[in-house]
Amino acid sequence: MESIATVKTTNSKIKTGSYIADFIIYTLIGIIALATLFPFIYILSASISDPMEVVAGNVWFLPKGFSLKSYGRIFTTVAIVRAFGNSVFFYNYNYFLKCAEFNAGGICFS
Repeated sequence: MESIATVKTTNSKIKTGSYIADFIIYTLIGIIALATLFPFIYILSASISDPMEVVAGNVWFLPKGFSLKSYGRIFTTVAIVRAFGNSVFFYNYNYFLKCAEFNAGGICFS
């Protein structure tokens, strides 16, 4: 009768708890996380920075100056409202089109 606590052995070169493998994996995950988060941080910094600093290219990671003019412009520009309406329309149009397409395909394949 075999013991329940038998451990499988493998011929893997990476050992369990290998510090080098852990370092490489966590370093890659950190780089990917920074590459993913940087655009969001940049847009947030640019949105609260002084518009002239943004146009001059001085905003890189942290905001330069402080201004909420960008947010005020959202509510005064008609083009933003129209663009948002277009986004809502095309989202719903594509949603219902895909639903009809999948239903038709499901009927054909059933």
